[in-house]
Amino acid sequence: MAGGARARAAAGGGANLESAPWTTRRLPAISWLMPQARSRHAQAVQSTAVAAGVLAGQPTSQIAAELGVTARRVRQLIAGDATRQIIAAVVNERLEIIVDLFDLGLEVISRAMRAKARNKDGAVIGPDHYARLTAVSRLITILTAGRPIPKAPEPKPESETGLIDYDQLRRIVDEKLK
Repeated sequence: MAGGARARAAAGGGANLESAPWTTRRLPAISWLMPQARSRHAQAVQSTAVAAGVLAGQPTSQIAAELGVTARRVRQLIAGDATRQIIAAVVNERLEIIVDLFDLGLEVISRAMRAKARNKDGAVIGPDHYARLTAVSRLITILTAGRPIPKAPEPKPESETGLIDYDQLRRIVDEKLK
């Protein structure tokens, strides 16, 4: 982020995509001869702006409004290779800080797992179940981040379960007795 954008983000304003330098860049004069080049350039500009919005923590609807596209288009760009590469490059530059924050987060979760509930006087009255359950929830969120959600197994038809009803049992017995 540039100095001005960093100051705006620190002030809580997030990134202002309308005044970002990549949104005001002019296309090359030759682009009218090659629509594909113009299209690729426009997509690169959009991918960069979307990556900036994602890194600033903006919701997709806000990014879409600032770019003048649909939220669906923003989600497509977020899932695209160009945007992922931009985000990965920014994250890789801060990898040491991210690892430190991850370790700190795990330490906080670990302390929350051992939390004790206290009364108004500060005396320990037992384990703090709410803090522990929240810590477990956060740990599960961390452990499953970026992994696909497993599909539930489909129920088997009754014929494959091995269970039979009374009528089927009656027929089987009748066949055996014949």
